[in-house]
Amino acid sequence: MKKGFMFLAVCMVLFLASGCEDSKEVSCTLSRNDKVNGYSLDATYKINATGEVVNSVNSTEEVTTDKASLITAFEEQYNSTYGTMNEEYGGYDYKITKGDNKITADVTIDYSKLDLDALAKDEPTMKNIMNDNNEITVTGLQAQYEAMGATCK
Repeated sequence: MKKGFMFLAVCMVLFLASGCEDSKEVSCTLSRNDKVNGYSLDATYKINATGEVVNSVNSTEEVTTDKASLITAFEEQYNSTYGTMNEEYGGYDYKITKGDNKITADVTIDYSKLDLDALAKDEPTMKNIMNDNNEITVTGLQAQYEAMGATCK
């Protein structure tokens, strides 16, 4: 009886130790002041991952401008981009809010609900941020945000 209990206890410890990967969050921020086009952008991207595999990204992008036409253009772009991505691949939940001289896009991408195989097939450049199982990697996504000018930690 004691041997059976000891065996079961050892198996449980090995199972728990080998099957757990650390959850982590990487936060990237981006600020851009486009004086030529007359707007500023402040963005935060929070990458939620287990090990090296990204589970989701929560982002907020806020564009500030005194040009109503730019607010409208950003609104159309956000709705078109996120709406199309959600229709094609799933996993996108977004809300666009307009205020005085600004527009804010709050977006959550849940990669467990997104058809990553179809995305990799349709958008071959996505393979640059994916592993061999077509999962988005923290390293790849962080590099993509940093290439846009974001600072990640």
